Amino acid sequence: MCYPGSCVVSCHSLPDLDLDHRGKSCKYILAKITSVLCSPDEPFKVGDWVCMQEKSSGHCMRIGVVKTVIGSDNVLVQYCDKPGEPIHCSGASHLHLWKDSFQIGDAVILKDWVQSPRFGWPGEFCQSEGTVSGIGVQDGVIMVTFRGSQEAWRVDPVELERVSGGLVTNDWVRLRSGWSMEANAGQMPSRVGIVHHVEHSGKLKVAFFGRETLYTASPTEFEKVSPFLHGQYVRLKAEVVAPRFPWPQKDIGGLDTGRIASIMPSGGLLVKFPGQLFSGKDLNGKGVWADPQETEVVRLNEISGVINKYQHIEKMHWAVRPTLALLGFLIAARTGVVIVNLVTRPLRGRKEAALENKASRDLDESMASEKDGPNSGNPVWLPSQVAVATSTVASLIFGEGVPTPTR
Repeated sequence: MCYPGSCVVSCHSLPDLDLDHRGKSCKYILAKITSVLCSPDEPFKVGDWVCMQEKSSGHCMRIGVVKTVIGSDNVLVQYCDKPGEPIHCSGASHLHLWKDSFQIGDAVILKDWVQSPRFGWPGEFCQSEGTVSGIGVQDGVIMVTFRGSQEAWRVDPVELERVSGGLVTNDWVRLRSGWSMEANAGQMPSRVGIVHHVEHSGKLKVAFFGRETLYTASPTEFEKVSPFLHGQYVRLKAEVVAPRFPWPQKDIGGLDTGRIASIMPSGGLLVKFPGQLFSGKDLNGKGVWADPQETEVVRLNEISGVINKYQHIEKMHWAVRPTLALLGFLIAARTGVVIVNLVTRPLRGRKEAALENKASRDLDESMASEKDGPNSGNPVWLPSQVAVATSTVASLIFGEGVPTPTR
């Protein structure tokens, strides 16, 4: 919380306010900013519409009405999901004034993320524009009617947003041909921007890249275009000859494809080129600025031809090409080994068979020599054996028995 005398604001460091303060004195602007930054003792009063913001994203989670102010940071808030049961909120730092509350007669529509409204919704009007016909300051409910129907429907205010000509806050739009804006420092702003606010009167406040203030105009001056998203791959359009900002080129010529790293509130794109390992053409590796009017989204499923698809995949990261080259080398090496084995297998089989036969013969001879003993190659005959052999031969020749000598 800021206290009187503790809020020091310089005219040279003022934030970009939605309101147009051109022509106002610095003292007036400082007073406006101080009134916002320096909270009074009781920041809320009975009847104020407040929103409870999520800490991580800052989005409004719940919208209610202040019923009782107990102290500077203690209030009772009535939400539409608990009628007649105000919720005590202490340490009201997470509560913020809902400065752009609905008014009777506002054209509204359900937000895109709402799949099932809290209090139901007529099926035929889910995507239709309605009109605020009542504001429940007692129960925190908004009453909405539709054209052709007299019945009023209860709606949670956090599920609604103001709409004008089919355009809502955060929509990407293009200024139609026939309409123009004044140049800034001799250079025309981009014609593609983002809707920042829908006024109660139906006019739109749009931010364009290259324009210092919001452009306020009727919705008939704009047409809705596809939004740019963080992480999308973009390139310059073919008809762009002289882009607003320099754009890196490919190694083989032509303009490169980059990835959206950040999107400015004015619609300006900060593009990086992950397909280039060393690129001195961007802002020291931080990326280059791009005009959304001059760029287009590149989607892999919309690219024709295998070679063009591969070239786009290379732009996703500089390591894609060396990784694929290494994989190709390993596959080629493995394929070569398989082919060599298939070619040399018959020759290697015959050689191995001959070696196995030789080894088998050597083994058989070795086993035979071990079985016959060490003297099996040159046996020695004893005298008794000689006599027996002689007697046997004589009997066969002369037919007479010959006495066998004894030892």
